[in-house]
Amino acid sequence: MKKRHFGEWGRRGILDLWPLWITVLVLLIIPAIFGMGRITMDSSNESFMPEGDPITEKNREFKEIFGSREFIYLLIETDDLYSTDSLERLRDLERDLRENLPFIDDITSVHSAESMVSQGGNLSVESMEEAGIPRDREGLEQFRRRHLDSLLFPGRILTRDGKAGGLMITLRDFPDRAWARTERGYSPFKSEFQVRDRAVLVSDIADSPGPTGYWIELNDPRKDVVGTLYALIRDHEAEGFSIRMTGMPYVDFQVDILTERESGFFGLLSIAAASALLLMLFRGFREVIAPLGVFLLTMVYLFGFMGWSGIDMSLLTIVLVPLILVISVGYSIHMINQIRRALARNPADRREALVKAYDHSAWPCFLTAVTTAAGFLSFFFVPILPIRELGLLSAMGTLLAFLLVMVLVPLSYLPGRAGSVKPGIPSEGGRIPWNRWNGGLFRRRELILGGFALTSLVFVAGALRIGVSSDMLEIIGNRAGFVEESRYMADRLGGVYSAEILVELPEADMGKDPRVLKALQEGALIASRYEQVSLTLSLADLVLELDRVLQEKLPGEAVIPENPDLVAQYLLLYEMSGGSTLSDWTDYDYSTLRLSILNGSVGSDFDDLGEEVLTYLRKALPEGTRVSMTGEMPVMLRMMNLLVISQIDSCLAALGFIALLLIMILRSFRLGFLAVIPNLFPILVTLGVMGWCGFKLDFVTAMVAPMLIGIAVDDTMHFFIHFREERAHCGNPREASERTFLSIGDALVATSVVLSGGFILFAFSRMRSLQHMGILAATGIVSALAADLLLSPILLD
Repeated sequence: MKKRHFGEWGRRGILDLWPLWITVLVLLIIPAIFGMGRITMDSSNESFMPEGDPITEKNREFKEIFGSREFIYLLIETDDLYSTDSLERLRDLERDLRENLPFIDDITSVHSAESMVSQGGNLSVESMEEAGIPRDREGLEQFRRRHLDSLLFPGRILTRDGKAGGLMITLRDFPDRAWARTERGYSPFKSEFQVRDRAVLVSDIADSPGPTGYWIELNDPRKDVVGTLYALIRDHEAEGFSIRMTGMPYVDFQVDILTERESGFFGLLSIAAASALLLMLFRGFREVIAPLGVFLLTMVYLFGFMGWSGIDMSLLTIVLVPLILVISVGYSIHMINQIRRALARNPADRREALVKAYDHSAWPCFLTAVTTAAGFLSFFFVPILPIRELGLLSAMGTLLAFLLVMVLVPLSYLPGRAGSVKPGIPSEGGRIPWNRWNGGLFRRRELILGGFALTSLVFVAGALRIGVSSDMLEIIGNRAGFVEESRYMADRLGGVYSAEILVELPEADMGKDPRVLKALQEGALIASRYEQVSLTLSLADLVLELDRVLQEKLPGEAVIPENPDLVAQYLLLYEMSGGSTLSDWTDYDYSTLRLSILNGSVGSDFDDLGEEVLTYLRKALPEGTRVSMTGEMPVMLRMMNLLVISQIDSCLAALGFIALLLIMILRSFRLGFLAVIPNLFPILVTLGVMGWCGFKLDFVTAMVAPMLIGIAVDDTMHFFIHFREERAHCGNPREASERTFLSIGDALVATSVVLSGGFILFAFSRMRSLQHMGILAATGIVSALAADLLLSPILLD
């Protein structure tokens, strides 16, 4: 009944109305192309955090008090930092950035940072900018010694050996809306706009479009900051004066560039590989052009939908290209297989042959599309917006690909002369001797079942070894040049990531209490014991520096005074002497403080670090004090914890929903339950390979298992549906299995080859996580094929 239903649907709904279908599909391309032009990129950590999450809310609270505190570090390497020429270059660079770099809050370097000197018991707070760059060697050396002795310079804006300097750019909280006057085609990622004359400068930014010129709304201003920064620093680089960059805005910027490049590269590579495979399988150009047309049209519609709906492109959306390609080609192979079989039997009547092909393939392909889409929709159990959007887009793409395969592939066979179709996959016996394969399975059933049981135990052991990575630099890997650059800088200066401990005291002026400041100092010492921590800063460090300078002590001799009045006197004297950095570390009434922890990496023990520091501070600080952690590192760790938990929920939800669909489709609880088993094996294999190969779980590899459930179920669905139909005809499960192999065995192998080939291409990616994802997905698909070819027939016996 289903076959007749879909055969008539194909005849009346598609073949008879083909001019209408072609017209509609062509007309839909126009709005889709306009939508593609609206797509924006966003790979920031904040985009992965659910709205209303406690960490997100605490971040907002922190920003209300201390501002954004996002930073970009520039490392200035020169033959002699404390030479007049180098300092003048640094001064010119800093002035240029202050005048032209948009959305900055402050810039600090050895040239502009405050340094303190005690003269006859009086405190003098001044910067080299105020005092003027010395022209003599003695004056330059005096500044160098003063900066090296300071507790606030080394490791922050000066390397500890004093040979290189840092320029720390802190960014202000970005406005909800900002517009820029620029040229058509502007993108901060394009090198042609990373020159001064075409970059977006401060003078080009406005809260609303101006009356003249071409204006665009800035969707992610932090990316425009980095693009403009590139343009500005190019004018200041010179031989013997090199400038390196790091910081999360810079890393996000580079990830977006890499995402854009890899998307284009692997899109073309996937298309080339799929074309070659289809040509080898079918030996006909029609069989290549139709599936690729389905894929390209699906992607145009999907990207158009992304643009109009405001879904940002991120690192995860790279997966969409090969995913939709292999799904499109997979469905096309099954349809082409049945079309060629029908035409081989009835070459004189093409329309009738196409109706027969709809009878045999439309229903199984429809069911696989529904179950695959259901598997992808399980991503909605992940409370992370980009992953939920990926699930929605994947589900939409799957259903779109099915519809377009049903329309475009058969229509491509309407024109042609009788007997023009070459025998490819559809030869009656297939290219593989399936009758011998089927017979061998049942003769070795105990060996096969034992082999699956033993390998499953091995993969379970591997799954227990899986580690978790929250470090964006580790996720990207060293093949991307900016990762090594960032690690090099973090080893010498500041860090890439930051964590902020927010201390909210119960009463005003408690921040001046020596017990509070000593607790902050001890908390910083606890954090510094962890290898990943490169620098800690708080109000305690400012008080220590004041004690060192006013009491004329050596750096290691400075202490926080025991007398609260003396601490208050230090801070008052600092303000009266022109000191202006108190607002960086405390609010106006000294009731809220921050302890900033800068890291070069996010180690697996960061949870231990945070817990140890927070536990100590909660015990050491006055009763009623609230202590919490926010910043980039807690955000990334929270994101990974959500992913790990949600991955389990997604897998269980996908398996449960697919099992329910299978039971209803196969009209048998037993068959539905058995159909789930072959889909569990590839997940187990993937997790086992992940553990044994040392691949870590991150926000990309975490998507493999739920994604595999949606993909692997396709071939299982085809096998079980055809098996049920064949068994209804012959009544013998072994004969039904053999007939099923003869009918669709070659197509199952072909689709798995295309699927695994599409993903294994990612092994050539410059991103480590995408390499791992490609290897794991290809391995999972091959193991799913093995389960369908070896395990499914035995289970159904």
